[in-house]
Amino acid sequence: MGIVLDGEARAGGGYAAELSAEDKARQARMLADHCAGMDVVVTTALIGGVTAPKLLDEAIVRTLKPGSVIVDLGADGGGNCTLSRPGSTVTVGGVRILAPLNLPATLPHHASMLFGRNLLNFVTAFWAPGGPAPVPDWEDDILKACAIVRDGQVVHGPTRKAMGEA
Repeated sequence: MGIVLDGEARAGGGYAAELSAEDKARQARMLADHCAGMDVVVTTALIGGVTAPKLLDEAIVRTLKPGSVIVDLGADGGGNCTLSRPGSTVTVGGVRILAPLNLPATLPHHASMLFGRNLLNFVTAFWAPGGPAPVPDWEDDILKACAIVRDGQVVHGPTRKAMGEA
């Protein structure tokens, strides 16, 4: 059972409680006022095992200017926008509504791609030009500070010190 403190709905364990009809109407007015000037609206209201609350209705969507975007992260529970189609992207009045499903499952793939791209860019930044194959520019101060081992020898000062070498 939820309680209302200072106009905010609260329930035990940090979860939101169901709003009264009056609170829902006040929330809808506030959302409409705030959303009208936004280029991007991201909704995130979702508690596992229950239907996501509908926070944005068609009237609110129509207050957004064409080219605006709604990202409905509550799509797994049916969506926070009444116009969302979970798992799809729709356009209503020039407003794009994205409702991705199981978004966390897509992150490892993209994180791995980002890490790989960053590592490639980091390594290629230190290649000296010329020759049939890239050659590291060992005179670069950043590369010297990053290198741990070169030609079978520990060249990184802090690593040598940790190993007890001079």
